[in-house]
This record gives sequence, C-alpha cells and structure tokens, in this order.
Amino acid sequence: MYYDETTSDEIFTKYLNDMLSIIKKDYVSFSESFKAKKEICSESLFKVANDDSYLLSEVDYFSRHTILIYNAELVMSLFKLHNVEYFMIDGMENSYSPFYRIIGGKKVLFYFSFDYISSKEKIRIPEKYSFDKICIVRLVESCNAITDFEWKMSIKEIDNIPIDYVSIVDVMKEIDEESGYDKLIALFKLELRNYLGLLTIHISSKEKMNSFKSDIMKILDSYNFKEHLQNINNTDFDILKKNFSNNFLLLLGDSDYAKSFISSEWRYSLFATSEHFEQTSTVVGYIKSLEQFMFSYLMLKKDQGVTIKKNSYKTEYIEITTDRKISDYSIEFQPLVSALWHNKKLWHIGDDTLVIIKKILDDYKENIRNEHLHKDNIYAENEVDEIRVQTLVSFYLLLGGLKISEKEFQLLQPYNKIDDRISLNYNFIVIDL
Repeated sequence: MYYDETTSDEIFTKYLNDMLSIIKKDYVSFSESFKAKKEICSESLFKVANDDSYLLSEVDYFSRHTILIYNAELVMSLFKLHNVEYFMIDGMENSYSPFYRIIGGKKVLFYFSFDYISSKEKIRIPEKYSFDKICIVRLVESCNAITDFEWKMSIKEIDNIPIDYVSIVDVMKEIDEESGYDKLIALFKLELRNYLGLLTIHISSKEKMNSFKSDIMKILDSYNFKEHLQNINNTDFDILKKNFSNNFLLLLGDSDYAKSFISSEWRYSLFATSEHFEQTSTVVGYIKSLEQFMFSYLMLKKDQGVTIKKNSYKTEYIEITTDRKISDYSIEFQPLVSALWHNKKLWHIGDDTLVIIKKILDDYKENIRNEHLHKDNIYAENEVDEIRVQTLVSFYLLLGGLKISEKEFQLLQPYNKIDDRISLNYNFIVIDL
C-alpha cells in the first residue's frame, strides 16, 4: 500500500530506500547462490560474459517486479500529497495496475511497465470494472523514441480499449515533481554503484562511438553557455552562439584535438562519479584538446600575416609562414593564447569581449592547466565537473569567436556522420572497483 507522508522529500526518500533495499537483498541472495553453483557446476566453455555480468542481470530481472510496484505507490503517494484524485482497484493493491483516474470524464486505468506491452494477457482487468482508456506508465525518460520493431510488436488496444504510452517523467511533470524524481534516480544510481562496487564499461566500437558522439552533439547544442558568460554583451553573444552552432562538429571529428576531447568525454561519462578512479587523464585530455585546436587553427594561417611568439623568446613575434619549421614557434598553451589575442583580425567579436575571452583562457591556464598537472591526483567529482565546464566554455568562445572559413572548417576535420538512428548494440566489460 502507498506510503502517507507530509512532504514530497520524505516520500522520495522512503521509496528510494525501499528500492535500494530490495536490490541489495537480491544481490546478496544471488551472490551466495552463484558462489554455491560455481562449486558444484562446470563452467561453460563458450561463456559470453563474466560472472559479475550474469549476476547483475539476474538481480536486475528479479527486482523489476518490486521496482514497478514501488513506483506505482510513489505516484499514488505524490497524488495524495497534491490532492490529485485517483481510485484504488479492489484486489489490485500490490500490482502493476493498482488505480485509475477520471480524466476528461473518462475512466483511465494506470498500468506500470518498463517496456511496451506486447501481450493482452499482461493486463488483467477485474470483471466488475470497465475503462475508457489504459495509460501505460513506462519507467523510461521518454516515450517519444520508439523503434519500428517496438511499435509493431506493441499492442494499441485491449478489447477495444485504446492504450496510451507515457513516461513516468511526464507523470511527475504534471504534479511539478520532476526535479524530485530526477534526484531520486541520480541517488539511486550513485548508491548502487557505490554498494555493488561494479561499473559496466562500454568498449568503444564504431557504432557505439557514433551513438556517443550523437549524445555529445545534443549536449553541445542545448548547453546553457549564457549562464557562464553573463558579462558578454548581447550582440557579441549572439555572434558566438550562431558560429558555435555551425562549428561545434569540429569537436567530434577525426582531428587530434577532437580525439583528445572525445576521449576525455568518454572517460568522464564512465568514471566521473567514482572516487575510486584517478581523473588526471580525463583532465589532461581536455587541456590537450584546447592546445591542439589553437595550434591547428593557427597553422592554417600561414603566409597571411598572422604572428606568434618565437620559440624561447618572451616578447618577439614572428610570422607564421610555410618556410618556417614548427620548432621556430612557441606552441605551449600560453603562447598560443597570446597569439590569438595578438592577432585581433582573427576574431568576429569586439575588443571588450576579446578582453573577457583572454582572461578566461588565461585563468584556464593558471587554475586548471598549471594547478592540476603538477600537484596531487584528482578524484573529486565536482573538481572534474568544473574543469569540464571550463573546457566547454573555452571551446564555445574559440569556435564561436574565431573566423573560420569554409575551407578551414573542412581542413579542421569536422564530424560528418549525423545520424540519430544508430544501433545501440555494444560490447561491455565489468570492472571490480
């Protein structure tokens, strides 16, 4: 039965603890049975995954029933808190479909599921009840994305009762509890990772990397850079925004700087929330990607009157030309920033914004590059988060502010595969933390 509390925080905390408890209990139980089985059974010669993978699959499978029921009870508790009327179904309290609502004058049965429903037998409607619609509440982020196979296999009605599929996130939005549910999910994942001591790591295949790049595209395209650049005037910010939206594919291409950036994003996605992994390699990749981009960009400006500091000289600038060697130039982080600052004709934006960009890049060099590469190991999640944010902001300023011709854009090797319908099949390994 649902849990009656006075605040949404208390309700979320209660069900978070209940769900974690059942998974921990199943994990202990299955761990013991797996251990006993190994002692008396021969191991398969053609095992696809290791024991930890099988163990987690079993725990996931057998905990689903309780997770669904707890989420149904969570929704009912929040409905009661927000005075949303619903009606219990006799004899169905501990089930996937414990209640119905009157919506627009129609009786709507709520049924909780992880997946789309493929069999009419899965939904049992007591004989004394009749409904105008069935609402399948899926425990997914969104029901908007569906494969042709899923749509073909899913049922659209039961005994002429139409079926709608919605995400539980949409249900939370209806009662303004989306942020609370997001927090529950984040804490759930973090607590399980810390408890189980296991991390599933996806090995980079071509298909998986394309999918991963597609995810980063969405992040870069929707990221709120304005939050970090409040002191830039609106005119210049509009220029930065427009140019970055055209140029951020450079960060996902085949250049060395893009590979450094993608590698750090990959490691960040895997290890950022684990204090067991040292994060200097992730940070180095971000820093290196910025240095490599600035260098690659400046080397496209040969014989165009663009200057850079001479190697081993603090103040003397020399022109970047085809007849000079790379060793003639000073190409560390700070000289590269100084070269971009010194050659103001390379920029779309005004001097006031250029001063801000110079300060941000200088601070990056002092506070991130120098501060983190010569001191203790990096473990803290918030520290890595801040470095990542500053890297994204720095690339936003460079890709949005610098003049990049179409020819230069192609020479900088942009990502050309834009396809969101990529297979998500991938390999994985499990690391014992």
